[in-house]
Amino acid sequence: APTATINNSAMIFGVLYGVLWLDPHVPSVWILAGVAGVLAALVMVGLGRDSGAAQARPSGRGWLPMVLAGGAFSGVSFMAQTYVGLRHPGLDSCLLYAGVGFSLSAVILFLSVARTPMILIQSKRERVGGIALGLLNTVSTPLTILAFKLLGSEIVLPVSVTLPTVMVLILGAVLYRERLSRLTWAGCLLAVVSVGLIGYGSTREASPVGSGEAAPGIQVSGVGCQEEGIGFCLLANF
Repeated sequence: APTATINNSAMIFGVLYGVLWLDPHVPSVWILAGVAGVLAALVMVGLGRDSGAAQARPSGRGWLPMVLAGGAFSGVSFMAQTYVGLRHPGLDSCLLYAGVGFSLSAVILFLSVARTPMILIQSKRERVGGIALGLLNTVSTPLTILAFKLLGSEIVLPVSVTLPTVMVLILGAVLYRERLSRLTWAGCLLAVVSVGLIGYGSTREASPVGSGEAAPGIQVSGVGCQEEGIGFCLLANF
């Protein structure tokens, strides 16, 4: 739980990198409230325990530094996504980013499997699920990065990080009969409400990201795409 919470919450580094440095602008109050709600929801989900399982113990003294280091690397990853999405939003750059990430993950996974092959590949369901999720992430990552230019980091990252987390928790409760705690359910509900606030705030903004001029919606190639952009982001991460 701490690992997932810290890694997912590191998306705030990408958000701040976008709105404070790459494309300085002040998001609406609705979006700021939604981002804060998403962070709180991630913490609630991370603190929530499986109500029917024994509480896990840290595997060793060095687990906290490793988790914090993982969170730092996650923050760098989110910042890299933001940079590519805002400064190099072309499909070729997005595919290059996804390809490099996929290759590095494959190398790390191969080294792990080489050390403990029977533990990691003994289940057919794990193999099939891992391949399927890897391919889906490889496809969805470029689409998500393309959405940065349409919406901005303060919308894309909270939506793309939070909704898949909530979806996995709900599917686990429905398909695998996992018993989620009340705090986890409350975190899921808060996440959905917060994403709704972000979507509502994005439709109320009357100017393109980083621009002070009024416009009916974010203009890309002459097409107003505020509502289409948020839908595009959600579809890519579904």
